[in-house]
Amino acid sequence: MADEKGIAVFLGEFDYQISEIDRIYEIIQTRMRPDVKNPMPDELVESIGYWLHNLYCAYGDLFKIVC
Repeated sequence: MADEKGIAVFLGEFDYQISEIDRIYEIIQTRMRPDVKNPMPDELVESIGYWLHNLYCAYGDLFKIVC
């Protein structure tokens, strides 16, 4: 019975982390609109960098859950 609860907790945490990764991917995709004629503003580049950092950390958290 304890194993079933542990598996349920693991699956819940795993699913939540996957949904966070998907959400971050969506945010990055909405911000990345390449325009060859106009360079990206510095604020947009910094924002994308911030979200890439969050994505990296989200994957790290997912690996910790799996371990």
